[in-house]
Amino acid sequence: MKEKGSVNFIAIILYITILILLSLMIALGVHIYKEEFSNVKEEIETIDSFGKNQTIITSNLPEENETAQVVSIDVSKANQNINIQNNIDKFYYNQLDEYSKQIYNCLEDQKENLKTGIAIIEMPSEIEELLKTEEGAESIEGNFTVAVNAFEYDNPDIFYLDYSKMALYYEIDSLGNCNAYIKNYEENSNYLIEGFNSKEDVEDAEKQINTIIKEVENGANSLQSNYDKIKYVHDWIIKNTIYDETLSMNNRNNIYGVIIEKNATCGGYAKTFKYIMDKLNINSIIIQGEANQYGSNEYHAWNIIQLDGNWYGVDCTWDDPIVQGIESEDEKPIYYDYFLKGQNSFEKHYSFDTFYGTNLEIKYPEMSVNNY
Repeated sequence: MKEKGSVNFIAIILYITILILLSLMIALGVHIYKEEFSNVKEEIETIDSFGKNQTIITSNLPEENETAQVVSIDVSKANQNINIQNNIDKFYYNQLDEYSKQIYNCLEDQKENLKTGIAIIEMPSEIEELLKTEEGAESIEGNFTVAVNAFEYDNPDIFYLDYSKMALYYEIDSLGNCNAYIKNYEENSNYLIEGFNSKEDVEDAEKQINTIIKEVENGANSLQSNYDKIKYVHDWIIKNTIYDETLSMNNRNNIYGVIIEKNATCGGYAKTFKYIMDKLNINSIIIQGEANQYGSNEYHAWNIIQLDGNWYGVDCTWDDPIVQGIESEDEKPIYYDYFLKGQNSFEKHYSFDTFYGTNLEIKYPEMSVNNY
C-alpha cells in the first residue's frame, strides 16, 4: 500500500508539472502572436496614413519670376574634378554630390516606369543610411532638389513629368530601419504634366515628336558644316514656335510645347535646342540663370554650344521676335543677335553659380570672349 501511494503521488506531481509547462507555452505563444500582430498592424497603419507618419520632401524647381530659399547640402561630397569637355551628355549629373547622384540614378533607371506617372521609385540603402543621421535629414531636401533639377536639364526628352508633383517620402521605425522612396505628392493622382494621364498618352506624344524631329534631323544632316546645322535648328525652332506670353500653357517649359503645340517659354526653347543638338551629336548645355531684357532680372534659360573647340551662347527665345499679324511661318523674321555669340554679347545673361535653391556650385565651360 505504501509503495502504491508513492507512485500515485509522483504521478500527480508529474501531471501538475506538465499542466504548468503547457500553460507557459500557451502564454508565450499568445504573447508572440500579439507582438507580431502589433507589428503588422503598425506597418499597415503607417502605410494607410500616408503623409501623416512620414516625412515628405518636395523639390523646389524654378518657374518664371520665382525666387527660392537656399537649401544647404554637403558640398564636400561633390565631385570637384570635373572634366567638362568629356562629360557633356550628363553635364549636370557630373556636378552633383554622391548622394544626389544616387537619387538621379534611380530616376534614370526607371525612365520607362516614370511614364506611368504613378511608379514608386525606391531609394538605395546609401540614401536610407544618410536619412538616419541628423546631418542627412537636414541636407536631404538639397540632395533631392539638385538631383531632380539635374535630371530635368540633362534629359529634355523626359518632357512629360511635372517635377513639382514628385516628392521624396521616408519613415524610420522604432528599430531604426529606414524606408525611402519617390512617388507622387499625396494630393496629386500622378506626377505627369497636366494633359497626360497614362503611359499610353506619353508614348503617343513621343511618336508625334519623333516623326517631326526625324524630318528636322534629315534637314540638318543634309548640310555640310556644324555651323549650318546649328543655324538650321535655331531657325526651325523660331519659325515653329510662338512665345507663350500668357504663361498658361501646360507644356510651355518642355519640348512638347515647342514641337507639337508650337507655344513655349524660354525653358521650352532651350530644351528643344539641346534635344535636337544631342541627336546631331553636337555638344550643347542648357544654362539656368537670369537675364535683364526690360530693366529687371527675370528667370531665364538659354544654351551654350561647342563649335570648333570653343563655346558660344545661343538664345533662341531672344532671337524670336514677337510680331503681330504674321500669317505664315515664312513671313516671320528671325534675329541673330544671340546666335553663336561670345561673352561680350551675353552681358545681360547671368548664369546661376549654384543649383537653383541650393548652395552646390555649377562649373560651366568658359565661353569665348568673341563671337563666332
